[in-house]
Formats: sequence, C-alpha cells, structure tokens
Amino acid sequence: MAESPHPQYLTLRVLASKLERCLQTSEDVEIIVSILRSIANGEDPRSLFGRRPANRPNQYRTYYYVDQIEGLIQPTFDGKPGLKVGQAIQRVAEEAGVSLEHVCSAYYSKLGRTYVESIRKAQAGPFQEL
Repeated sequence: MAESPHPQYLTLRVLASKLERCLQTSEDVEIIVSILRSIANGEDPRSLFGRRPANRPNQYRTYYYVDQIEGLIQPTFDGKPGLKVGQAIQRVAEEAGVSLEHVCSAYYSKLGRTYVESIRKAQAGPFQEL
C-alpha cells in the first residue's frame, strides 16, 4: 500500500470510511464542511487539519461492551458473586479482540455511563422508585 504524502492521511481515511458507511457524526460533518469550504476559498488544504475527529467506539459497540460488562459483574444464579469491573473489562476486551483502553473508554464514556444507568434501572424493576 502506497503511503500518502499528506501528514493527515489517516484523518482523511477515517473521514472517507465514515462517509462510505454513513457513520459520520455531527463533528465529522462540521470538519468536512469546513475543509471543503476552505479549499473552495483557495486556502492550502495542508493547513486545514487543526482539529481531528474523535476516534471513539461507535454507539453500538459501546452498548455491546457495556452490556457484556454489566452481565459479567452480576451475581450468578446460584449466588456466587460476579467479576469485578476491571476483570470484566479485561475479559470483554480479550473476547472482542480490542485493546483494554478501548473497552475501558467506552464503558466510562458519557454514553456508556448513561447506558449503565438504564440497565441498572431496568434490573431494579418498575416499583423500586415508588
């Protein structure tokens, strides 16, 4: 594979992949729009990459990781305690074939925390809040 001479070739490839799969976020769209408008105004494309898109796990992966971790930390049906959060994160990372930091950042992200909250509310049942 030939390497691009542009210093931000990885950013361009990530943006292109997100566009192909319709996975771009509003931040990605803002970046692409600003780049295209600046090029149209005659600016040098090499000076346009001050901000990089966030390379975070997408929403569905975050849901998957959180769901798996929450399942592993629950007590078993025979009363044995579940895994600790760190152990569960490590096991999910190994089984998903991704880095520990990747799963950890998904679990502790804002989206991950809201998903954990909703799982725990659902497990508590509808009458617990009354």
